[in-house]
Amino acid sequence: MADVTPDGPRQGPAAAGRDRGVSPVFAYVLTLGIASLLVSGLVIAAGGYVETQREATSRSELRVLGQQVSADIAAADRLNRTEGATEVSISRTLPERVVGSQYSLSVRKDSNGPTNPYLELTTVRPNVTVEVGVATETEVSATTIGGGGMVVEYDGSNDELVVLVFSLILGTITIVYIGGLSGLDDARNAERVNNAERAFDVMANNFQQMGRGDAPNRATEIKLADAQLTTSGTRQVSINSSGMSTAAAASPVTIRYDAPGDTRIVYENGAVIRVDDGEAIMRREPDFLFSDGKAVVRFIELRGSNQGVGGTASTVLVRAERTQSQVLENRGSSSNVTIKMQTHPDRAGVWKDYWEEQVEATGGTVTCTIDADIGKVTCSGFDLEELTVARVRVRVTLT
Repeated sequence: MADVTPDGPRQGPAAAGRDRGVSPVFAYVLTLGIASLLVSGLVIAAGGYVETQREATSRSELRVLGQQVSADIAAADRLNRTEGATEVSISRTLPERVVGSQYSLSVRKDSNGPTNPYLELTTVRPNVTVEVGVATETEVSATTIGGGGMVVEYDGSNDELVVLVFSLILGTITIVYIGGLSGLDDARNAERVNNAERAFDVMANNFQQMGRGDAPNRATEIKLADAQLTTSGTRQVSINSSGMSTAAAASPVTIRYDAPGDTRIVYENGAVIRVDDGEAIMRREPDFLFSDGKAVVRFIELRGSNQGVGGTASTVLVRAERTQSQVLENRGSSSNVTIKMQTHPDRAGVWKDYWEEQVEATGGTVTCTIDADIGKVTCSGFDLEELTVARVRVRVTLT
């Protein structure tokens, strides 16, 4: 019972103790409230971070897929314009989903994209749209497809290329079995090479991200089956101009996938090149910028020569680590610019075409020459308003 005085309750030790009894409850509630606010903030922040990462990953994968299809259309265009070509068909298997979401691939024919025509790839969740240019002289039919099997064919009746989706898988399987065991083996080997090509495209994208400083290291898995994966010795590529004391140069190794038969896939100087029976096609172009009198070149100098892995059903991990990044040249007006590049004679032709197209994009003109005996490409005698050359060294290990 409380002590009472004429002036009210006595403020003695017992009463003070009862007042302090309220403090732990209040502190507990206050702590719980603060913790709830902190947890809520962390959840909201983490949710935003995860969504941002999903969008970035979706955008990267869509761009890789778009570049693959763009390369197929460009290859079909070149084959169609080859003298004596009567039938053109290039097939590819695209993933059904990107980062767990369905997507669409559309061929657009308007002036809103980087080229006309161009590819537009879109996912709904997250809402991401990527546009990829297409280099073709043959008309391309406007269409929209989803993931899965697709083929680029030439429609002679309308004089255009069409992008179609394989919807009748059963019919495809029937054709394979009608062809017999040899046909089945051919289809299996072709799919293995296509898978390796896709892996090389992913690997090139990883190197590109490392070159831009987005990641210090990356790893790419490549399934070999009966193929071989090797790194070559170094081959030099350089850019020089009047007024430069020394050429801006790099000496990267190449990574090469040798399939049974006469098919090779090569990562070289930022590009992915496929060679079939000595005929080379550049599937993915380097991440160089040539436009309106300007050139920005970032050499990815791979280090780690003379490695080799092979064997039935083996899987190789290509580990890459960025070791150095350096600006070799950053200058304004540059006259009498010269590009020299060492490559394999089989690939010299596609590099000649590539460099000539890049110089043309700057507003200049150049005719490149090839020393067929050693596979050396030389392009000289053009001018630039601005020239920037950087070199990023990346050490690669095959495990």
